[in-house]
Order: sequence, then C-alpha cells, then structure tokens
Amino acid sequence: MKPRFGLVLIVGIVLLFALLSSPRLESAAVTPTPARPEKLVTPQAPSVVEKATRESRPSIEVPANSELLDVPFTGGVNATTTVNKYTGVVTIQVSGSGQAAGTQLSDAFYLYDPPPPRTADGYYDFTLMINGAHAEDLIGSRPAYDSSHVYTFQIQGNGQALSFGVGDAMTGDNSGKYVVAVSGDTIPGGIVQVPALVLAYFPPDPANPEYLDPAETGWSNQKIVDMQNATRGMVAAGADLISDATRYHGYKDAAAPRYLEYVVQEYREFFEPLPRGYPLGNLPAPRYFGELSPEASTASPAMPNTAYRPHYGNILRDMGICNYVDGQGVKEVWIYGYHSSVIVPDESKMSSKYGDVSNAYPKDEAIPAEYRLPRCANSYVMYNFTYQPGGSSAIGNTVHNRLHQIENVIFFAEKRGYPPNDQNAVGSLFWDDFSVYGAAALRPGYCASCGNTHSPPNTTQGYDYASQTYAENNCETWNPDDGQTTYVNANCSQWGCTDVSFYKWFMQNIPGYENGIMFQGRKLRNWWEAMYDFNAFIDARWSLYEACSIAPDKPALLKPKDKAKVGKRQVALDWNDVACADNYKIIVKDAVTGKKVESKTVFASNHKTKALTAGRTYKWQVKACNALGCSAAARTFTIKAGATFEWERDDWFVVNEKQTAFAGK
Repeated sequence: MKPRFGLVLIVGIVLLFALLSSPRLESAAVTPTPARPEKLVTPQAPSVVEKATRESRPSIEVPANSELLDVPFTGGVNATTTVNKYTGVVTIQVSGSGQAAGTQLSDAFYLYDPPPPRTADGYYDFTLMINGAHAEDLIGSRPAYDSSHVYTFQIQGNGQALSFGVGDAMTGDNSGKYVVAVSGDTIPGGIVQVPALVLAYFPPDPANPEYLDPAETGWSNQKIVDMQNATRGMVAAGADLISDATRYHGYKDAAAPRYLEYVVQEYREFFEPLPRGYPLGNLPAPRYFGELSPEASTASPAMPNTAYRPHYGNILRDMGICNYVDGQGVKEVWIYGYHSSVIVPDESKMSSKYGDVSNAYPKDEAIPAEYRLPRCANSYVMYNFTYQPGGSSAIGNTVHNRLHQIENVIFFAEKRGYPPNDQNAVGSLFWDDFSVYGAAALRPGYCASCGNTHSPPNTTQGYDYASQTYAENNCETWNPDDGQTTYVNANCSQWGCTDVSFYKWFMQNIPGYENGIMFQGRKLRNWWEAMYDFNAFIDARWSLYEACSIAPDKPALLKPKDKAKVGKRQVALDWNDVACADNYKIIVKDAVTGKKVESKTVFASNHKTKALTAGRTYKWQVKACNALGCSAAARTFTIKAGATFEWERDDWFVVNEKQTAFAGK
C-alpha cells in the first residue's frame, strides 16, 4: 500500500542566535564575485536599505501599485504570503494592531496597552514577523513608537514571496490584524531566486606559497591560481546547471520555465586551511542512504584518528550567517575545499527547526553544540564541495551532493520516520515509487522509475551512468498511478550516458512547477519548494500533496477478513489507500469488555498491532482523516487460543528496559 501523509500545522519560530563578536576569518586577499552566466544577476548585498521612518497620520495611505494584504493575528507567524515575488528595494507600509496575548495590545513594533509603549524582546515578541523573522531584524533597528500604529520601512527583496504574521504561536486568544502594503520590483511567477553565500579555501604550501599545501590537501604540484580558476568555473557552471534542472520536463519541453534561479550573493576566498572541527577518528565511514549498489560490501572501515570534519560552526558564526540568512535571504552556503586524510567534508548539512535533514553523518543533533551549524530563524543548507582542475566541466560532485540532499528532504516531507531505512522506505512515494532505495531494485517483478543518485534506472551498479544495458522504466511519465504512465525499454542514451547528464535528467523529472500530476483526487505539490525553503514547506503542509477540499471516504478494510481467526498475536492490519486521507487513526478494543487496547495514528495504509491476548475477540476500527473530517470503518477478529508471538527488535528493548528497572529497585 502507498503511504498517506499527515497534516501537521506546526507554527513557531526559532530564536535568532546572537551574532558573535569575534572577528571573521580573514584571507590574504578577497577576490571579486566570479564570472557567471548572464542570467545570474547578483542581488544587492545590503540588508538594511533604509531605516524605518515615523508616519504621523491617522490612517494608512496605500502607495500606488502596491500589493495589499490582510494579516490576521489569528494566523500566527506566517499568516499571509504575497502573490508576487520581490527583488531589490521593497517598501512595506503596515498599519493596524490587535491582541496577541491575553492582557496586552500590540502593533507592528510595540506592546502599547497597558501603557507605556514597550518592546517585548522575548521568544516571539507579539509583533510583526516577515519571512519568519522579527521585522526589526530585517531593517536594522526598531522605529520610534507611533500612536497611529502606521509604519513605513524598506527591506531587501531576494526574488521570493514575502510572508507576514505576528510573533505568537498560541493564537487561540488573538484578535485584530495588520494591513500591509508591499511595493517594489517583482519577478515573473514561477521563478524564485535562491541566493547563495560562496566560500573557498586555498591553503598555501609554506615552502612554496604559489602552490596548495600537499600535507593539508593531499594534492601535489597544484597551483593555487589554477584551483581558483577551476572553482570559479564550477560556481558559474554549477549555478546555471542546477537552475536549469528545475525546469519540469525541460529536456523535452523547450518552454518549461526554471522554477529556481541560483545566484551568488557573495563570494569570498580564504588562503588558509579549513579549520578543524568534529573529530571522526574510529567512527565508521559514512554510508549514505540508498546510495550503495546491492552488491556492495556491508563492512564499513573506520576513519583514521587524524580525520576531522571542517569546523562548520566556527566558519559560519564568524561569517555572521544569520545576517545573511534572515537579513539577506541567503538559502544556501557553498564551501569549496578538499578531501584529504585530515579533512573529510560533509556533502551537505541543514540548519532548520526540524533538525539536520541532510546527507550528513553524524548529524548535527549527535555532535557537540560547538560544531553544529548555527540555527537561524529561517532554514538553510550548507554544501561542502571538493574543487578540482577542469573549470566549468568539473561540476559532477557539485550536483551529486545536491541529489543526496534531495533524497533526504523529499523523503522527510512524507513523515514516515527519518532517516530512511529498509522499513520506512517501503511503500513511500519518493523512495519506493519515484526513486529506489538500496537493494529494492532486486525484488521480483520490480520495474524502475528514475533510479537514484548512484544508480540509474537501467542498472543496480553504483556510478554506472554509461551502462548500455536495456531495462524498463517510466521515469519520463512518472505518476503514482502506474496506469497513467508508459514504460519504455531504454539504456543510458535516454539521459546522455554521463553522470552530470543523468543528474539533470533525474531532477527535471521531479514533480516541479505546474507539474499537473493528480493521484486519487489530489494534486502533487511542487517538490522544489522544499529545496528552496524547507521550514516553510513543512510548516505549510507536511506532505508531498496539495490539500484536499473534501473529507476522505471511509476506508475499505482488507486484512484480516471480518470475523477471521488469526494465528498470530501481533495482527497485520491492512486497508486501501483512501483519496484525500492525510492520516489514519487506528483503534483496537476488546470486543467483550469494550476496553481500548491500542490507539495510534499512522500515515501508511497498514499497521501491525502489539501482542494481543490469545483466545480473545477484538474490534478494530480505522478512521481516514484530514483537516476537514474523518470517515471510519470497523471489523472484528479473534486471536486463536494457540496463537504464536513473534519477537521483534523493539520487543527485546522493552523487556530489557523492564528488567533493568526491576533490578534497580
């Protein structure tokens, strides 16, 4: 059965970390932004365009050609979003006030009743939020109090829509609203700029400063200037390629628009080693999700004692990353460096309120706080690329890392448990339908869709992007309903027989902007939105589908049959995938006493009960639910008197915990 996805409205904002006062990393020289394709226009860097000015008038005068928004306090942090996407200097005029706490009234910047007007510099602040951050953080300072509650200020747009709300996660006692007028230059719908901060490290050889340090990088006789040129070429060519890869079916539709346009916000070079961070000595070598071919050895060699991750925490704190992310709209950090016996970079890492959803190992949650990426109000992703000679053609690892990040982010949005494994990947929309997890391709009767980062759909061998083997796949017509797709017998000529051409083909088949895919009455979301702004994607809807406008029908219960006699105490319950169901609520009761023995919410259309009592009859009910309501169906089954019990891994942990607790008494 295919999974269903829960609607979990998580409204909240993470407290901005204070920027450290320590000096930034300094380099011997700072080079200008590298050359890039004509379409990559660097946004203006300043986050503070103009400080807010006091407006002394009783009512708001809406500037001409403004987009006007009502922002109700009941909507919380991200109540309303602009239709347009704004770039350059954006003028915002806000009026109105309301109650965002039980005993106080506030406007965009102040709590004013009861008097005197004051600020509330706490976790949420009860004042205006823009893109999940406090408004004053985006303009540099809070304007003077205005008794008319009308304020005008400017911020820097970065090619995306703007969201507005009030800093309050508990909205049940809220009332009132802001009226916001937004004016400025807009960009065409369907195109979102993704600003990136680019950092490159070139440690010189102490004995010959024109060359890279071989002891640090592991490379001999490599001139720094050659690596600089190669890196600039990678940045320019990589940004253009990954932007073009967001054109849904762009390889066959010349009119397909780019959805994301990656731009370089700032480029800096450092002529020093990457700072040493989290020690990796004796840890297993990273084994990333789903990337190994089924024939690969399961043994993982230990890392050498001399190996370290770069100190991403210090690098980004010294750069003042939250100013870039929350003030300038930066969504990604690209670090260019090297992989050697002393430095082992992460392919990607994420900083978000949902944790480190990335290809990192170990994840930020499992390492000391000093080494972690700084947490900002908005989410961002850090990629650590390995530069190499070859200029614009040396972009394979750049895109490879991004595909692994896609694999993690899209699966996380299904809410089946994270990280993916042999259990939760089975039945998922991404790993078990669009892509393929691990050795799943060896299952009898398996037909491929799009493959994965390491294995194209015509082979289970890793890194074999030029395989001439023919195999069936339906990637170019992919739909969750196989009946709506066409399988073709193809080899590597389908994508061009190189790693980079496969990566781009794979990404252009990801359901993107205006994909039009429908399944069981539900439209697929634009999955690229998750790669652009992860926090907002999950906040808005923890699902890969758009919301339904109707409540789901009741489920059809499949197994066990009604009044069946079951020979196992843990009963496998199964039912159909219900259109528009976000989740399923399962209730198991003793049919005689009516006592509830199990109650659980799941997101797949199956569930295994805990161990029940032999010889008793149970009633099981499944409710298919979404935000508009639930529909239920029920049956009964009887556990046979001689029913068996199957020990599972989790059962052993429970028994061990009970024994440990008993021994301690």
